[in-house]
Amino acid sequence: MGNTPPNKPDSEVYSFADPSIESKPMDIEAIPEETKAGSEAGSEAGSESDIGVTHFPVEPFIAKGGGTPGRFLGLLIGALIIGAVLDYVFSLVSGFSMRFFLLFPIVFGSLYGWFVGKLGHAIRARSGAGSTAVVAIVFMCGMLTYSGFQFGYYLIGTDPDLKPGESFFESLDRRATKGYIIHGKRGSKTNLGYTGTWIYWMIEMMITAGFATYVARSKTSGPYCEVCDRWNRKRYFGPFRFDAVVGHKAFVAGEPTAMFVPGASDHKVKITVYDCPTCPEDPLAIQYTGTIGSGKTMITHAAFMVYPHEALPAFEAIEMIAGQVKG
Repeated sequence: MGNTPPNKPDSEVYSFADPSIESKPMDIEAIPEETKAGSEAGSEAGSESDIGVTHFPVEPFIAKGGGTPGRFLGLLIGALIIGAVLDYVFSLVSGFSMRFFLLFPIVFGSLYGWFVGKLGHAIRARSGAGSTAVVAIVFMCGMLTYSGFQFGYYLIGTDPDLKPGESFFESLDRRATKGYIIHGKRGSKTNLGYTGTWIYWMIEMMITAGFATYVARSKTSGPYCEVCDRWNRKRYFGPFRFDAVVGHKAFVAGEPTAMFVPGASDHKVKITVYDCPTCPEDPLAIQYTGTIGSGKTMITHAAFMVYPHEALPAFEAIEMIAGQVKG
């Protein structure tokens, strides 16, 4: 996976031992013998403090980009095809979609980025540190796709004011002269004028490309095994009714056993473990998501860290001991 934690001495590992917080150590007797054996096997990677909390060296997870030239070429060709299809579909309903001020480029760009991101994930073209190819392809194609939408509006003939023999650029000039109209509340209308319309179109193009890049990047960045050349397996633990704040501090400190502190009824903790099933020595990428409350008042505590593989039994033990909150 390429995110190997540094071999730091135990004295350099963050400590979660906070006397102001009453932590509840895990019931070691409740852990199956095979899990204990796994923890003992990893004693070189983790150390146990006097209070029974196991420390592991950890570091923040950073996705690494990469891929072969053929994959990036495939992503480029696929992005152009996806853009052409979306241009045609949205051009058919352009008279309706363009009425929504700034909402159209957000929806259009996000949808485009989702399809391109799924393609990138499928062909294993990865975005992240060390490679900007995916980001560059999606952003440039995102701008081109928005321009294609404007051309489709002209070509398909959905522009009600289109004149016979009028060129594409002439139609843009005519529309800008007429001005883009923002429909407000109570039937109010605001005309942006010639210059304002051109500026607005440029802003829409940047928003489309930006949202497309953001969504596509989320689909093409993640834990990846470079040895096996495939995305890592994803495993879910929880949700648990842990204290979300205490658990977050313990998690980023490399002390998973200290996370086992019961929380209030509105505290939920979910843990996602990424590992390669064929590379047992490969480090683990683990994502922590703790929430307090729900709806608009929900507070989230999240972190994405790299743990040594020897830490896996500790997380599996939490799953077996703590039980799960259903629903």
